[in-house]
Amino acid sequence: MKEYHTQSPLSITAEQKLLFKKSGIQNRVFDKLKKGQFPIQEECDLHGLTTIEAERLLTVFLNDCFRQHLYCVRIIHGKGHGSLNQLPILKNFVCEWLKQKELVLAFSSAKPNDGGAGALYVLLKR
Repeated sequence: MKEYHTQSPLSITAEQKLLFKKSGIQNRVFDKLKKGQFPIQEECDLHGLTTIEAERLLTVFLNDCFRQHLYCVRIIHGKGHGSLNQLPILKNFVCEWLKQKELVLAFSSAKPNDGGAGALYVLLKR
């Protein structure tokens, strides 16, 4: 069962929390991710990038993490306060991109001390 708490691109708000898991991911694993209980092994900050630059960097980052056998990473997409009309453009696109990546098992908005609604914890295939 897939769990979606997101809408189509550009409909996600700056403070909205994101949750996603692919079928087969145990609820206790997903709960642990949402609580920020996995160690963050690497992070990727997409602040200030165009959508084209962000998508390229995200793809390279995820592939590198997979090759390094990393399991939990943080992706910082921001809340869009610096973009036109203060829309969270990268947040919307990152959410859609991650759902399409085969390497991504689940993701959740981070806890406030790890970036809150401006960042994601992401579980990757090993």
